[in-house]
Amino acid sequence: MKKFKVMILTIGLVFAFSASQAWADHVAFASATGSQEVTNPVGGIETDGTCQLYLELVPMTEVKYKLQCFNITGVTQAHIHAGSAQESSAPVAFLFPLGDPTGDVKGLIKRGDDKSKGTVRAENLINSLAGMTIADLAAILRADGAYLNVHTDANGPGEVRGKISLVDTIGV
Repeated sequence: MKKFKVMILTIGLVFAFSASQAWADHVAFASATGSQEVTNPVGGIETDGTCQLYLELVPMTEVKYKLQCFNITGVTQAHIHAGSAQESSAPVAFLFPLGDPTGDVKGLIKRGDDKSKGTVRAENLINSLAGMTIADLAAILRADGAYLNVHTDANGPGEVRGKISLVDTIGV
């Protein structure tokens, strides 16, 4: 009986450790500024605007997000782009839909019923990820292969940009 209890305890510990490791990379973050925008000539965009993106990867089903911006005006859209933040690439998921410019933003971006908080599911993926799964988006995020770009009326190609990185949620 004692061996059986030890075996059950060992299996439980292995399962608990495995589960914690599986969830170790389920949170991602981006801090976007104008200086990170890709411009020609090089130098970024002069702006006081900043944005922070928080992502939670729900295994195989969805990505929950919250995008907050400050000191930025006239937001027209916001996306996750697949690729290096140092190069321009096509968006793969909307975080705020294309539309008329907003007013001043101090927190969530809002326009009518639209806001920069929600859930990305497989049916929301576009361009190179259209028809793919959330696992495909998660793989890009885990490989440090995505960035946030927030577009404004004044800076159509993007006013602020930031690399999306996984956050170590198991730290001491």
